[in-house]
This record gives sequence, structure tokens and C-alpha cells, in this order.
Amino acid sequence: MEMKEKELQLVSFEQAKRLKALGFDWECFAWIDGNEWRTTDIDLNYGVFPTVALALKWIRDVKNQTTIVSYDYYCNVYYYLHNGNSATGEYYTYEAAESALLDEILKILEQEKKK
Repeated sequence: MEMKEKELQLVSFEQAKRLKALGFDWECFAWIDGNEWRTTDIDLNYGVFPTVALALKWIRDVKNQTTIVSYDYYCNVYYYLHNGNSATGEYYTYEAAESALLDEILKILEQEKKK
């Protein structure tokens, strides 16, 4: 997924399906219809998806998973999972690390849901 300057990255279609299955119900798109603000949650039929940042915030706030994305001295990006789970990855953009972090957390949450 290409990152445009000054825009937040949207989750992929696959990530959106997985988030919806896990209960993501936050409003993630808004527009003005006449004089009214209208909002919706994930709508797979119309391509209305949250940003990766909003999905990660939902995971922190609702699923109680602490997440960290950080740079090292060589400008590589790593992500870390806490609350008893850990994973690391090396990426060359912050956005790629956030998206990979979201994939890892979705895997963990899906496994926990199966238990």
C-alpha cells in the first residue's frame, strides 16, 4: 500500500475483515450530507476502512494490548508487543512497521478468540 504525504494509511481489505470479525465498531469515516455529519463503521461493500493508527488505538483501548513502534540508530523500524506476547520486525518505513504490527496483533487476538 503506497503512503501519500500527509495522509494516514488505511488498513488493507484483509485487515478490515479481520478487525470487523474481532468486533471493531468504531466510527472511521465521516462526511457532510446536507447539514448533517454522517459516520459509519467498517463497510466492506463500500471500502470504508479505518486507518492503521485508529485500528491500533482500538486494540490498545478495547483489547488492552500495549504496542510500540520505534526507530533504532540505523533508522530501521521495529515493533514490539507486550502483555505476555512479543514479536519484532525490521522495516524501513514507520507505516510498514505499523501495518505489520497490526497483522501480528490480529493473529494473536484471533488465536485468543478461538480459545
